[in-house]
Amino acid sequence: MDERRSLKTVNLLGVRINCIDKPALLTAVQQFLASPAARPWQISYINAHCLNVAAADPAYRGVLNQAALVYADGIGPVWASRFLGGCRLQKLTGADWIDDFCARAEELGWRVFVLAGAPGVAGRAQANLLKKYPRLNLVGTASGFFEVQDEPALL
Repeated sequence: MDERRSLKTVNLLGVRINCIDKPALLTAVQQFLASPAARPWQISYINAHCLNVAAADPAYRGVLNQAALVYADGIGPVWASRFLGGCRLQKLTGADWIDDFCARAEELGWRVFVLAGAPGVAGRAQANLLKKYPRLNLVGTASGFFEVQDEPALL
């Protein structure tokens, strides 16, 4: 079953975006992790820049449309959805839900890997998260800037 299909979506420039708020996003993540399906779950954000790139790049648009969940991380998609009569998207940045996610991950024993930004950013994020969530099972970190040949080791 495609769990994403059970969530209401709006289509902007060929990208399906879930009409979801923070509690529903956290519930969806928990359902993905509890699913017996042996596959990774991709959760993506969309902002105006991402929408413009997706409109011009069918491969990127395809990746977004195959994601288990896509949420609005920018006011541009929120306004566009309202203007075009779609669902009322709610702007959610990673900062809006990372604390609730980590609290739940700590409580339920989820393994968390931090892939973030320039070299050093993921390590600082790890240190900050462990200060707030000392029992969080952080299994690793990596810079968001890596080469294609590094992907197998990273995965």
